[in-house]
Amino acid sequence: MGFIINLIFALGAAYVVYSYYPFAFKSQVPQSPAALGRAFAAPTLIWALTLFIISFIQKWGVTPLVGALPVYEVLSVFSALLLAVASGWVASRTTEDTQTMNLKLLAAIGFVPFSIITWVGFMSGPVLVVWFLIIAYIPMVYVGYRAYLKYA
Repeated sequence: MGFIINLIFALGAAYVVYSYYPFAFKSQVPQSPAALGRAFAAPTLIWALTLFIISFIQKWGVTPLVGALPVYEVLSVFSALLLAVASGWVASRTTEDTQTMNLKLLAAIGFVPFSIITWVGFMSGPVLVVWFLIIAYIPMVYVGYRAYLKYA
């Protein structure tokens, strides 16, 4: 019964994460406040749902089949860095000339929930990974901003 409930929640979380991509990257370019709101979703809601999906994969998929592999740690670090870059990109994607203001607000305000979710997500994991992700958040948001300026 626990597997079925977790599977339903994991599928719902995967649907929300999947729906975020066209909403944030493929829809009409928003104005500054909307772009910032979309950008805040990546290091908060999408990050928490991604951690749940990865923990589901670790608990119900990988561990019973092949034993204890560091799937949770590897996928979590990769997805955290990717979501930080994506949030910088989405914050920069605006119709107004406020990319740097959005970047600063995202880096300052988004840092707090990202750090809290990272601490909770790695509560029983290695502390060095937590510190690495927290320290890497602001530079990765800036990388997303620079990537948007270069490739968009």
